[in-house]
Amino acid sequence: MIKKIKDYLVKIEKIITSLLLLMVIVDVFISVCSRYLFHFPLFWADELARMSFIWMIMFGSVVGVEENTHFRMDYFYNKLPKRAAKIVFAISLFFISAFLIVLCWQGIVLCQNIVGVKSAGLGIPMYIFYLAIPIGAFLMLIQLFLSVNK
Repeated sequence: MIKKIKDYLVKIEKIITSLLLLMVIVDVFISVCSRYLFHFPLFWADELARMSFIWMIMFGSVVGVEENTHFRMDYFYNKLPKRAAKIVFAISLFFISAFLIVLCWQGIVLCQNIVGVKSAGLGIPMYIFYLAIPIGAFLMLIQLFLSVNK
């Protein structure tokens, strides 16, 4: 049951990440063509690309947690005895979890502090930009706990 949920979440996260990457590419291409071919810069294109990129990074990080592809010092980890490696793994899970909980909490605080502020180019609420932080941290935390059950 947990594996099905995890696989479903990963599939959705990969699709969202891919769509956001496509959005960044298309947006930047249209912006460059508009600016240099037609001499008509799109004032909102940079903001849309930046927002899409931020969300893409957070969803990509969630996929990285699930696939265990984030940076780790494997050389030292693999040199440890099996029991010590398990202890180091447990300690690292604790610190990563603590960091993600704080990141999620502070991301929520940040979003609450900027309610009512709108972006200059798109005119959308700025908290939509910053919601990527608590949502991404929360999803990474879920993936971290699901990956422990492997």
